[in-house]
Amino acid sequence: MFTDKQLEQFAKVIDTRLDAKLQSINKRLEGMEQGQKGLKEQLNTVELKVEAIHAQNKKVHAEIMEKLTASNEIDGQELKKLEKRVETIEEHVGLSRKN
Repeated sequence: MFTDKQLEQFAKVIDTRLDAKLQSINKRLEGMEQGQKGLKEQLNTVELKVEAIHAQNKKVHAEIMEKLTASNEIDGQELKKLEKRVETIEEHVGLSRKN
């Protein structure tokens, strides 16, 4: 059996070793928490950038659609003008499709 003094010495050694381990664990935990904070900040930055890109894409898409619509309207008007010219020419040379 161990004496009380020996048991106290064992307890001190164990306490010392546990304290060292706990300090090491706490230090690593603090580093992980700081890393997690950094990741959260980076995630927020990425989310803001994604929102900005999405808004820009919506704007550009709307502009493209407006230009396509305008282009189609112009093309439709030009087609009507061309059809009218062809009709006029056909009437002039006697090839009118009208009966």
